[in-house]
Amino acid sequence: MYYGLDVLKNMNKQHFNQVFNQLSDRRKEVLLKLLANEKDQAIAKSLNIEPTTVRKHRQEICEAFGLTNEFQDQRRSKLPELITLFAKYKPELLNQASLEFPQSENITEEKTIFNNSDAGVKLQDEVFAILQKATLLQITPFPETIKQLEDALEKIPSLINERQIRKAELLELNKKSKKEKLNAKDDDKLRFLEKDITLQDRQEFLARDTNLNIFYIKQFFDKIPIEKSKFIKICLVLNIDWKNLTDIYFVKTLVLLVPQIRLQYSQRITYFCGKLNVLYLSKSLEIDELYVDVNILDNPPSYQWLDFTDIPQVYNPQTHEFDRLGLGKVTQERVAGVFAVEKYQNLMVLGKPGAGKSTFLKHIAVQCNQGTLEADRVPIFIGIKQFADDSRKIGQYDLLNYIRKEFEICGITEAALVDNLLEYGRLLILLDGLDEVSQESSNQAIQCINSFCNVFFKNKIIITCRIAAQKYKFFSFKDIEVADFTFEQIKVFAKNWFMAVDNKSEEDGIFKAYQFIEQLNCPENQQLKDIAVTPILLTLLCLAFQQKTQFPSNRATLYKRGIEALLIKWDEARGIKRDDVYRQLSLEHKIELLTQVATNTFEKNRYFFTKYEIQEEIYKYIFTLSFISNDTATLKNNSRVVLESIEAQHGLLVERAQELYSFSHLTFQEYFTATKFKNLIDNCDIKVHSLLLNVSDERWREVFSIATNMTWNSEQILFLKRVIDNFISSEGEDELQELLLWLEEKSNSVAVKYKLVTARTFYFSLALDMIYNSKKSLTSNIDFTLVCDIDEEFSIDITGASNYIDSLNLTNSTELALDLNLINKIRVTSAAAPIDTIAISQNCTSNSQLNKELIQLGHRLPQWDITGNYESDNSETDEITEYDNWWKENGEDFIEKLRNIIIQHRNIGHNWEFINSRNYKLLKNYYYANKLLVNCLNNADKAKTISSKIRSHIEDTLLLPIAEIEKRPFKN
Repeated sequence: MYYGLDVLKNMNKQHFNQVFNQLSDRRKEVLLKLLANEKDQAIAKSLNIEPTTVRKHRQEICEAFGLTNEFQDQRRSKLPELITLFAKYKPELLNQASLEFPQSENITEEKTIFNNSDAGVKLQDEVFAILQKATLLQITPFPETIKQLEDALEKIPSLINERQIRKAELLELNKKSKKEKLNAKDDDKLRFLEKDITLQDRQEFLARDTNLNIFYIKQFFDKIPIEKSKFIKICLVLNIDWKNLTDIYFVKTLVLLVPQIRLQYSQRITYFCGKLNVLYLSKSLEIDELYVDVNILDNPPSYQWLDFTDIPQVYNPQTHEFDRLGLGKVTQERVAGVFAVEKYQNLMVLGKPGAGKSTFLKHIAVQCNQGTLEADRVPIFIGIKQFADDSRKIGQYDLLNYIRKEFEICGITEAALVDNLLEYGRLLILLDGLDEVSQESSNQAIQCINSFCNVFFKNKIIITCRIAAQKYKFFSFKDIEVADFTFEQIKVFAKNWFMAVDNKSEEDGIFKAYQFIEQLNCPENQQLKDIAVTPILLTLLCLAFQQKTQFPSNRATLYKRGIEALLIKWDEARGIKRDDVYRQLSLEHKIELLTQVATNTFEKNRYFFTKYEIQEEIYKYIFTLSFISNDTATLKNNSRVVLESIEAQHGLLVERAQELYSFSHLTFQEYFTATKFKNLIDNCDIKVHSLLLNVSDERWREVFSIATNMTWNSEQILFLKRVIDNFISSEGEDELQELLLWLEEKSNSVAVKYKLVTARTFYFSLALDMIYNSKKSLTSNIDFTLVCDIDEEFSIDITGASNYIDSLNLTNSTELALDLNLINKIRVTSAAAPIDTIAISQNCTSNSQLNKELIQLGHRLPQWDITGNYESDNSETDEITEYDNWWKENGEDFIEKLRNIIIQHRNIGHNWEFINSRNYKLLKNYYYANKLLVNCLNNADKAKTISSKIRSHIEDTLLLPIAEIEKRPFKN
C-alpha cells in the first residue's frame, strides 16, 4: 500500500485507469463531486444520502487508489493527494474549484522562493511536494513581496485601460477650460481625474480581470489565506510566478504542522467531544450516533423590532384552534449550521437552554478532528466555566497560556509550535458556555477572551452562550441562533435515539422510532409535538416512550419533568450554580412565580406581552416575599434581573422580538395555569370559582385536561364538588334547578341494570342535546361521553356500536333504548327531515298506548313510501314538494303534538328554554365542570388516592338539585 506522495511516484497511468474503471457508479458520482471541491453536506443532499455515507465512500475511494494513512488512528483527509493524482492522469475531471497546478510545472525544476535569510534555498522535490499538498496559500509578509505586488498591480489590463480613458478625458477638459469657464459638473470631474487611482480602485480592477469577488482580492493583499486556485489565478493576472509570492512557512505549517498537532491532540478531542451525557440516561452516547444536523437563524429573532400587530395569531376564536407553534413562528430562512461555520470567521452561537449549542460545538470539533470540516485547522475545545474556575484559583486569566497547557497534556510541549499555529490562524478555537461562568469571574473571563480574539484574529473562534445571557458584544463576531427542530429533524433524532438506546437490535430501534413519530403526529398529541422542537425536551419524550412504546396517559407528570429539567436538572447535571438575586428563589418560588405570570396572561387571552408587563408581574410576586428587600427601587431592579435569569437560565420565557416576550411553548403556559387552578383546589381557596367559569371555553380545554391528570386526593375532589354545586345554589338559577329536579324524578322512575347516577347522566345528556344540538346534523350521535366516564359498564355496552338503540336493547336496557329512540324522533322532526308513518312509531311497541298514539299522529303526515316518492294524483314534480309544503304549514304543530305524546308517556322531550344567556352559559359550565370532576375522580381511583366511600358519595350527589344535595352531607 502506498502512503501520500509515494502514490505519485509508483502509480502509472495504466494502474490509475484500472482502478478508476473498477469504481462503482455511485462512487464515481461521489468522486466527481469531491473533485469539484463540494462539501460532504452538499454531496449528501444532492445524492440523497447521509453525510456519513459520503465520508465512507471518500475513504474507500482513497484506499482504492492506495491513499491510506500511515497510522491506523490517523484521520486526516487524503483528498489533496487524490486531486493531485487526477491532475496528473485525468485533469479534464477537475474544475476551477479543484486544487489544480499549471500543466507546465516541472516538479524537478529549481527556483528561488523568496529572498531572505534563507536566500538560495531551492524549490526541490520535498518543498514542491509540500506546496502540492497545500489547499490554501498566502503571500509572504516581506517588503520585497509588497513592492513586487505594487509594481505588478500597475500593469494589469483594466488599470492600464482606465488610465488611458482618464488621460483622454482630462486632456479634453483641459482644452475646454482654456476656451471657456467650466460648469460645476465639469469642474468636479476635472478634480476627480486629476486625482490618482486609489488602491481600492486598483483592487477592484484586479477583481474584474480575475473574475473573482473583491473579497478574495482584499484577503490576498491583506496576507489572509485564500484557496490555492484563486491565489494562482490572481498571480497569473499579475504576471508573477505564484511560488515567488508564497509564504513557505505558512505552507509548512498548513501541510506539516497542522496534521501532526491534530493527530497528537485528537484523542483529547475524542474524549471530551466524542460522547454525550444525556439527562436521565445512565450511559453516554457516541455523538455520531445521536447528532442531528443543526439549523441556524442568521438573524436571531430577538434582535428584531416588532409591534403586537406583527405577531402571529395563536388562537382562532372562530375555529377554536390553536396554532401551537405560532409562539415561535420564524419567517426567516433556516441555514445549515456547518454552512455558517464555513462562511463566517468568528461566530457567537446563541440558543435557549437545551437547544443543542454544546452538542453542535462538539460536533464541529469532531468533524474538524476527522478532517471533514475546517480541515486546515486544529480544533481545541474549551469549557469557559472550567477555564474561568481554573483561572480564578491561580489568580490569572490567560487564555493563551491555557491553550498551551491543553496541548502540553498531549505531549506538545514546545510553545513555539502552538504560537506558530496561532500566528498563521490555524486553530479552530471552540469556547463553550459563556453563560455558565460565575458572576465573580464573568468580567475577567470576557476581557481575557476579548483580548485574545483581538490579538489572534486570524484563527477561527466560535463561542456558545444562552441567548438572553449574552450581554457583551465581541468585536467582529457574527451572532447566530440555533433554530428549533423541524419535524424532519425530529424524525431523524428519534431514529438516531432509538437505534442508539434500544438494547435489542437496529431493526427494533428503527421500528420503535417509526411508532414514536406516528403517535407524535396524531392530533391528540399536538401538545407533545409542540415541545418536541428542542433536543432536551425531545429526549424526555423519547425516554417516556421508550419502555411501553406509547406516550404516558398522565401528561401533567411529563410536563412537570420537562419543566424541572429546565428549571434545575439541566444546570445541576453539569455542576453549574447561578449567583444573582434569582438564586435566592427556591424551585417552589420559581414555579409559583411562573404560575402567576402564566395564569394572569392566559386569563386575559394574552400569549405575547411586553417586557414592562412581565416585569410588573414579577414585581408583584417578589413584593410578597419577606426575605427580599421591599424597597421600590430595589424591587424594580430585582424584577428585571429575575426576568433575565428566567430567560437565560431556563428558556421558559423567551424574547420573541425586542422587549416582546412569550412562554417558549404554549403548553408550558397552559401547564402553569393548570398548576394555579390545582393550587387553589389544594388550598380550598374559593377563588378557584373564577377560573372554573372558563371550563366550557374551548381555549381552556388543555388547561383543565392537564389539571385533571395531576394528583388528586379525597379532600381536593370533595372541595371541587362543593365549588361545582355552588354553581346552582345562587338565587335566580330556577331554570337549571327545574332541569335537575326533572332529572332526579326521571332517573328514579326507570328500571335499569346500571347505577342510578348512570341513569341521571344518561338523561342529562339527552336534555343537553335537545337544548344545544337540536339543529345539528342528524348523522351525529348524542354525546354520551359523561355517561361513559361515570360508568365503565355502560361504556363497554355502547363502544363500537353504530346504533346505540340496538346496543342498549341487546344489553337489557330497554327503557333507555326506548327513550333514546323517542328523542331521536324529536331530533329528526325538528330538523324537518322526511319521516313516514312507520318510522314515527317504530320500536315503540313496548308501550302499547304510546305506540297507538304515535301511529295516529303519523297518519297526519303526507304518505311517503320507502322509494322516496309521494302518493299523489299529480305526477309532475314541482320545485317545492308536497311534503315540504305540508311541513311548512303544519310542522311546528306536528312537533309540538309529538313532544306532548312523548312527555305524557315517558316524561322526556321537554322543551327546556334557557332564555337568559347567563343561565345558558351556566348550564354549559355546569356540564363541563362535572365532566372535569368525573375525570379527576377516575384518575384518583386509578392512583388509589380516594376511598370507595367518597366515590360513592360523589356519585350519589352528582347532578342533583341543591336541595337534595344538602340532604345528603358526607359523613366521614
